[in-house]
Amino acid sequence: MKKLVLLGAVLAAVVLAATASGASSTPRTLEFTDVQQTFISPKEPMPGDRLVFTSIIYDHGSRVGRAEGVCTVTSRAAVQCTFTAHVPSGQIVAMGDGDPGKPVSRWAIVGGLGAYTGARGTLVITNVSPTTSHVVVHLS
Repeated sequence: MKKLVLLGAVLAAVVLAATASGASSTPRTLEFTDVQQTFISPKEPMPGDRLVFTSIIYDHGSRVGRAEGVCTVTSRAAVQCTFTAHVPSGQIVAMGDGDPGKPVSRWAIVGGLGAYTGARGTLVITNVSPTTSHVVVHLS
């Protein structure tokens, strides 16, 4: 199974979304870069195995946050993930299932804590390299 760059990107998306807008009711679109820092996985992941990773998020070259996630392998081509992004005024959570081998994936922002309680939206992640992703956040 390929490294799950897209998973770190999801975390990056929620961190930037939280940093830029909180739980605003105004729709916004944001873009940034995610760089995966750690990735822990069995050599040949099988259904039921867990994958753990950390990520640092950059906006125009400046670090804007960090995030962690855990995914459960559900099949050879799918994972179910929960991500938590940490920002100065709270946390934001994203979830979903995906195929780590796809170059583009979509995920859901499902809530948060602190200033980000009730956050909702979608993420579009495009893998650029084995450790870097381009992320577009659509907040609703």
